[in-house]
Amino acid sequence: MAIKIPVARPTVSRQEVRTISAVIRSGMLAQRSIVEEFEHKFADYVGVKEAIALCNGTAALDIALKAAGISAGDEVVTTAFSFIASANAILYQKATPVFVDMKRGTFNIDPHDLREKILKKRRKLFSVSIFLDSRSKSRKLKKSARRE
Repeated sequence: MAIKIPVARPTVSRQEVRTISAVIRSGMLAQRSIVEEFEHKFADYVGVKEAIALCNGTAALDIALKAAGISAGDEVVTTAFSFIASANAILYQKATPVFVDMKRGTFNIDPHDLREKILKKRRKLFSVSIFLDSRSKSRKLKKSARRE
């Protein structure tokens, strides 16, 4: 039996379609007040002082890894089941991606394989949430990644 992985089926509400249509009709697709409003609302939602909207997820991953201090020579443990942008963002830092298998049924990082991949040189874990895994799963991953 084949396993179907629905990674490219977007869910878009009617309100989102109306909002996107209004932006397109305005003729201003970038640098609008709606972007600034989104940044403020998102910052409030996640409980931080500021947030910046970027042009795409790849740019966001690149900046996130820079902010995390990933640099040349680092080995960064990440999932093998992700869009290529995850590995590319690591490579943009001149770091090396180290791929961990996914756990069957969840499609997230397998904690057992993660433990095997953690070495002294591998100081960062780049967890990718394909299906919006919960914070409790993230805590379990952190626990698995700790060196005994």
